[in-house]
Amino acid sequence: SIGYGSGVFRQLGYSEAKRPMVDIIFVVRSSEVADWHAENLELHKDHYSGLLRSLGPGAIAQVQSWGPGLYYNPNVQLATNYGGFLEAKYGVISEDALLQDLRSWDSMYVAGRMQKPCIVDFYGSDASLHDTIRAAADTNRQSALAAALLECMWKFP
Repeated sequence: SIGYGSGVFRQLGYSEAKRPMVDIIFVVRSSEVADWHAENLELHKDHYSGLLRSLGPGAIAQVQSWGPGLYYNPNVQLATNYGGFLEAKYGVISEDALLQDLRSWDSMYVAGRMQKPCIVDFYGSDASLHDTIRAAADTNRQSALAAALLECMWKFP
């Protein structure tokens, strides 16, 4: 999973009483996207829009494949380990779509978010996949730095 934004990283000026929305992206094996949504629908039907909920996990997986390959459930309440809830939006992306965006900046949707501070947390035992995502994320950040430096060179000869 990938956590980013002001709800994950505390910033000056935000109230301690009202935490900003937490932004999370879950990375799912490409072959298991519909299964992930099926399980999530069982656990959190209310996170999905009425139309997609009624069409089922196959339709949700199909919608997710459009554009940047990311499906978001916005404005949901997630339970915390401390018994409370926090406001969040969470996205689901396949490992293939994530790697494609990190490597080629097809949409910059996730790649751009991962050029800023983020927390990447791995679940499961696929060390090879973890290493592949880490390497692609590192290359993405290095490429962003190189692009920024090249842009600066044109402005300040």
